[in-house]
Amino acid sequence: MFPLRILQRDVKSEVEQIAGILEPCAVTGTLAYLPALTARGFQAAPAGPADAMVLMSEIGGLIGNDSIRAALTAAHARLRPGGILVFDVLDGESVLTASLPLRGLVEEASLLCGHSSDVRTGEQVYELNLRTWRLMGEQVVSQTAETRLIRYFLPRELRLLLSVCGFTQLGAEPFTDPALAWFRLVSASRT
Repeated sequence: MFPLRILQRDVKSEVEQIAGILEPCAVTGTLAYLPALTARGFQAAPAGPADAMVLMSEIGGLIGNDSIRAALTAAHARLRPGGILVFDVLDGESVLTASLPLRGLVEEASLLCGHSSDVRTGEQVYELNLRTWRLMGEQVVSQTAETRLIRYFLPRELRLLLSVCGFTQLGAEPFTDPALAWFRLVSASRT
């Protein structure tokens, strides 16, 4: 998702939680997670309807309700009846009540990272602004800037979106990794 090593998510702890929700089965979804899941006994990318689908770091990047419904409807079509959808979302209650810093600076060897953020309640979006500087000695050799919009969801809204798209929410668990405190691992069953 992010081009920075310091901001990349460690999928190992997430895969352990996903494997705790799902029994080994035929699974499809986010490519970055499939090798770790197959190592735990899952069959990746089945030809027909899947028993489970894992969509990590995907739903939150869809801002509008129409695109979210389209993604959930597409997942519904790929799953067998009773199949399980597992995905992560930014938890609205955590975002709206958090006291985490909205600005920061991290220095790591030859990489300097800065961030600022804003909660845009009218759009239900968390705006993350990132800047990085790659250093060689005291010289800046490259720099990047990017803005990410991440949709956050309140529990009732999430249940409604899932229901409209043919799913029943089974759970929304916090991640065990403290760096993901604002995110929830959601599981839902295809009806």
